[in-house]
Amino acid sequence: MARPTPPKRVLQIIAALRLLFAIAIFSTVGTSTQAADNGVTPGALVTERPTLKSLGFEWKINGDDNRNAAVAVTYRKTGASVWRQALPLFRMAASPAPSPSSAA
Repeated sequence: MARPTPPKRVLQIIAALRLLFAIAIFSTVGTSTQAADNGVTPGALVTERPTLKSLGFEWKINGDDNRNAAVAVTYRKTGASVWRQALPLFRMAASPAPSPSSAA
């Protein structure tokens, strides 16, 4: 015994539901571009005046919305073949410099 053919309207609804389901699935594929920007784009590196005990650097970066980026530092004496591990760079929150009128 053959199955009865569903009415044309039911077939149209099923086709529409399949299309909506496909759109819902494929619309989630590219959502990573809408997420937070956790990649890092390096900017200018400024070397501050050194002291006898430390060096200072200011490195502008873009991205890293979750603030988990880190910078490993290695160094060596000129002509040496062995690289040494230094402390990682310390990250500070951006803050404006005080105005000259507030320094008094």
